[in-house]
Amino acid sequence: MRWVFAAEAGLIVTVALLAFFSPASAANVPQQLRGKSITLSWTDNRVEKILDRGDTVSGTQTNNVKLYVGDRGTVFSQFERSVGRGVTEKKDVSGSAQTLHWHAEGNTLVGDRLFKSGAVRVSISFDGSFSTCSISVVHGKQGGAPIRYTNLAGTHHNELVSINVVSTSCTVSSGNVFSP
Repeated sequence: MRWVFAAEAGLIVTVALLAFFSPASAANVPQQLRGKSITLSWTDNRVEKILDRGDTVSGTQTNNVKLYVGDRGTVFSQFERSVGRGVTEKKDVSGSAQTLHWHAEGNTLVGDRLFKSGAVRVSISFDGSFSTCSISVVHGKQGGAPIRYTNLAGTHHNELVSINVVSTSCTVSSGNVFSP
């Protein structure tokens, strides 16, 4: 399967992904991440065509993700997206619903989400001590087809015309971000 990813800098990268959407394997999550929380966010400017209405809109989205890696390597996540005044939130255990599916690739934690057409990949890279992190967010097309998806609220079918990730942040902390 071949995917074309548009990176933040506007570059287009073609990659062959053999295990792009394989089930999450808790055994592969590095021991240094277990019992830790990761908080990440990114803001993007995008142009979307609302297929249900036929109009094109541009706007800014802020995406916030909280992750907790359990003692057995299971990744628990909460995804929140803000557009204007609206906020949509999804909670998930990696590998179950339709949000980001998390798995480890060496010192990187990767979250993939397959759309109706296309995909997004969020990669969290850690330093050698797993105390700091940085993220990369790329959107991919399959075989030149446009990226199409249903918005998180489930109210519209959209086509991504363009996207530019303008800021990212990532922090690592000990303990469970979801504990009161």
